[in-house]
Amino acid sequence: MLPNERKGEHKLMLDTKAIDTQIRKLQKLKEVLADEALRELIVDPEMLELMRGAVVAANGSGTHKSSKDTGIPDDTEESLPAEGSLKRKVLDAARTIPGKFNTRDIVEKLQGAGHDFGKRDPMIAVNQSLRHLAKKKTLVRLVRQGSGRIPHIYQAVRKENTSN
Repeated sequence: MLPNERKGEHKLMLDTKAIDTQIRKLQKLKEVLADEALRELIVDPEMLELMRGAVVAANGSGTHKSSKDTGIPDDTEESLPAEGSLKRKVLDAARTIPGKFNTRDIVEKLQGAGHDFGKRDPMIAVNQSLRHLAKKKTLVRLVRQGSGRIPHIYQAVRKENTSN
């Protein structure tokens, strides 16, 4: 304990530089949004698509920044889980099932393929992965919410084949 601190008291350290930076950015945004013509451009759906494209280009990697960084939903194929990760293996297994499935179906498929869950409970690990994938709604979707001993039912989202 430091000499100037009393028992139970903690000093709160704030990073004021980060707060000042955010304030400056918000002030710039306020100035930009004060222009009526610019506001009309921003709400135009075509202009929004152009801005999304600019965000991809500005990121430099060809992938979208996360939706937390841009406020733009990240629901593209580039948002696939990392190759070799459990989420990716769960997604790949889900895509091999032609219809609906539950967590146990994926666990059995992964164990049949020789996946080692280590000390993790396979049902919990796969369930967490499926829930995460279902949040995006572009890779896996929740078909029926489970309850108690009734499992959640999922289905892999497949792209429509539009070529004749």
